[in-house]
Amino acid sequence: MIIKELHIYGFGKWIDTTISFSDGLVIVQGDNEAGKSTLRAFILSMLFGFPSKVEKRKSYRPKEGSRYGGRMIFISNEGKQFTLERIEGRKVAGDVKIRDEAGVLQDDRWLEQYLHRLDKTTYQDIFCFGAEDWSELQQLKADSLNQYLYEAGMTGTKHMMEIEKEMTQEAGSWFKPQGRKPVINQLLASIKEKKAEIVRFEQDLEEYENLQEKVKTLQEQIKDRQKEMQQLYYQKEWIRRKKMLQQTLSEKEELEAMAEVYQPYEKLPSTLKQQWESIQDRKRNAEQMLEEAEAEYRESIKSVVGKSCSLPLHKEKHVIHDLKENLPLRESNKQETEQLALKLERITSAKKKLFQKLEVEDESSVPSQLPSIAGENDFHSILSRKQTLQENIYLSSKEAEKLEQQKAFYEREKEKKASVPPGDETVSKQPEEVMNGDSSGEWSKLLFFLKAAAFIFTVLGLWELFTGSWFEGMTMLVAGIAALVLFLLQKQQDIQKEKQQSRTDQEKHMEAQHREQALAAIDQNINLEARRIESVLAQLDKEMQEQKDLELELAEWCSRWGLPAFPLAGAEDYFQAWKNLKNEIENEKEAEEELAAKQKQVNDVDQGTVRLYERLRLEKKLPTAQSIHYAADLLKQEEEHLLQVNSQVETAEKSRLFLKKWSHVNEQLEQEQHDFLQSYEWSSEEELLQAAEGKEKYQSLQQRRQMAEAQWRSQVLAGEQEEELIAALKLPGDSEEELKEADNHIRSAQESIQSLHEDEAAAARHIYVLEEGGGYEQLLQQYQNLKESLSGHMYRWKVWNTAVYLMEEAKSVHEKERQPEVLKKASDYFQQITAGEHVRVFSPMGEETIMVESAAGIVFTPEELSYGTAEQLYLSLRLSLAEIYEKQRNDSIPMTIDDAFAHFDAARRREAFTLLSYISRSRQVIYFTCHDYAEVPGLKDKIIVLDKGDRGER
Repeated sequence: MIIKELHIYGFGKWIDTTISFSDGLVIVQGDNEAGKSTLRAFILSMLFGFPSKVEKRKSYRPKEGSRYGGRMIFISNEGKQFTLERIEGRKVAGDVKIRDEAGVLQDDRWLEQYLHRLDKTTYQDIFCFGAEDWSELQQLKADSLNQYLYEAGMTGTKHMMEIEKEMTQEAGSWFKPQGRKPVINQLLASIKEKKAEIVRFEQDLEEYENLQEKVKTLQEQIKDRQKEMQQLYYQKEWIRRKKMLQQTLSEKEELEAMAEVYQPYEKLPSTLKQQWESIQDRKRNAEQMLEEAEAEYRESIKSVVGKSCSLPLHKEKHVIHDLKENLPLRESNKQETEQLALKLERITSAKKKLFQKLEVEDESSVPSQLPSIAGENDFHSILSRKQTLQENIYLSSKEAEKLEQQKAFYEREKEKKASVPPGDETVSKQPEEVMNGDSSGEWSKLLFFLKAAAFIFTVLGLWELFTGSWFEGMTMLVAGIAALVLFLLQKQQDIQKEKQQSRTDQEKHMEAQHREQALAAIDQNINLEARRIESVLAQLDKEMQEQKDLELELAEWCSRWGLPAFPLAGAEDYFQAWKNLKNEIENEKEAEEELAAKQKQVNDVDQGTVRLYERLRLEKKLPTAQSIHYAADLLKQEEEHLLQVNSQVETAEKSRLFLKKWSHVNEQLEQEQHDFLQSYEWSSEEELLQAAEGKEKYQSLQQRRQMAEAQWRSQVLAGEQEEELIAALKLPGDSEEELKEADNHIRSAQESIQSLHEDEAAAARHIYVLEEGGGYEQLLQQYQNLKESLSGHMYRWKVWNTAVYLMEEAKSVHEKERQPEVLKKASDYFQQITAGEHVRVFSPMGEETIMVESAAGIVFTPEELSYGTAEQLYLSLRLSLAEIYEKQRNDSIPMTIDDAFAHFDAARRREAFTLLSYISRSRQVIYFTCHDYAEVPGLKDKIIVLDKGDRGER
């Protein structure tokens, strides 16, 4: 298993962070508080779940409100990539989702199976260790150090020694074979003392044993008497039950005899009387409703007789309603006619302006139809090309103007450069050369004079000094030296002038070359600009020709659609004016038609009102709207009068129909009564009521019979034969006498039991006196309490003793099966990490200790090694145990190490990292540290640096 990437949603200080890992050895470097421990805890939580509240581990919940959890991408040993995601959810350990490369989803059970059920504790004991293990190692003394290394190397956990020691101490606190202070030892001593006291009491109590035997005999006699009395109770209970059964059987037989008397009424319906009463009730209700209907009909006939009405406006009802409904439309149309008149005036004015703009006399000159959509598209295409062409012409003109200005600029530069002729420079040089020639002759004479003076004065000075004239000699010598210095200075100045003159000539030559090159470049630019101007002017001429072609195309388009030709410059305005004129003409026609229609609707309402008043022979003195409302009011009054009369007529008709209905219902009910009696062949109502009474009595007897039968069934016990029971109940005998005889026998048995209890109590009192007088009962109670306490403590001691035994057995099996292979692999690692100084790690047969053999053959115990070498031994044992564990499971697990080499010197650290690099060929090792190991060979490319401010991708 190789971890390729961690994406942390929220875990401690890490928020939305991605960290990638390589295969093999990975060094995670960072200062304190950079998040190394948090990252290590995140890997542990991804594999085995978030810590619960009962665990003593930090939960690392994010402080900034992000999701708690993250995602891990890892590669299996088969080369398949999986994505493990664990976030906070319903489960304490977090909700887990695992997807493979194909997107198949798995859960935490798959992860547990993939890790071969490796739990968190085993992973921490075998695959996680760090500086805290070293600190604990350095605090141990000789024996403890040896045991610590043995447990950590052989079992994978450094806590085995502590656990076994605690269990041994706990078992020893309960019992020791030769101990006095353990709890069980103290209890055994107390029980022994109490037993001795009881034996002393029992030796003097022979009478006590006899009394005990007597009490037993009395108790057995009491039990026999109680059994006998129980049989008497059973007999008495049977007599009582027999009496009750006889009463129930007698009642049952009597009810069966009475039911046979009313057997003829069995088939009659149980609701016979209710059916007849229902018919009677409906008959009485129908008669009452018939009386009420007759009275109501008489009253309604009185209110209708003698009333009539004349309704002249009712015939014109629909006409009045139509006129009233059309009245709002008439008023609306009247207002709209006024608005349409104003609209026609505006349209006429707009037409005149468009006629003047387009120079058209009347509508006959306007085309019958404007261009279609395709024609308008062609027109807009012409306008679009015209716009593009105008922009191109403008740009070309500007470009030509700009190029002309550039060309003029180059020509002025050329004139400026060529304004100074080349001969002027030669003339200006001649005076300077003549001057330099005259001065050079005088200057060479001066140099010759100074050189001769220096030679002469020096020779003379040396001669005077040689002859003994020191003053003259020194004066001459100083003068010679001064002349020599002046000569040298003048010579140096001459050399400098020659160099300056050479540089000046060279600069003038280069300036002349630059001037010629600049003039050539200007000529080249002038020619280039001239060619560009010619190209732009040619393009401009082409665009002007295209504009003329476009004007011809516009004229052709106007001719094709029957429009007068108009210039290209204002083509869009002209075409829009033609469209507006055409729209105004169409709008004028529509407005005139709409005005005529509205006016017709107004006239129709007015004429309809006049004709209505003529038919009604009324004089129309009011305007149309008021006349229509007046006619509607008259019609409303007539309709209200007609509605009142019609309501009275309808009431009378309803009363008549109501009377007819109840008369028919009454006749039907009389026939139903007759048919009901005939269906049972009864001639009168009295016979029907008598039969109904007989049916009720039969039903009551049946119910009582069923209750008696149920009571009889409930009193018959399971397993009893009913025929035999009835035969036994009918045998002769007086139950009362039998009950009295049973009570007498019970009373006699109770008196006998009472006498036996008195004898038992007397013997018990005698025993109590013996026990109370010597404290025997108290001793027995104390003895029993001590035995019970001993039993509980013995159980606890057995549990702890068994745990110690199982621990020793497990260690023994582990040492036999795993120890040789672990120690062999640890020897290889220890030899490599100590650079061959130690060659073998072994454990003597039957001893729980680790021994180390050096290259010289000397054997050391762990306490004889230095702490640095002991740490190397511990590392070798842990690495070998991890490898053997993975070999047995055929799978590699990433190993996390937290700054384990912080106390190593440079040589040991280098060897330790060399060993980790070797191990990381077959598994991934993630080493967390706050030190910079870039100088260690081979580690520079394996380091991931964490900063305190890191929040993004690493």
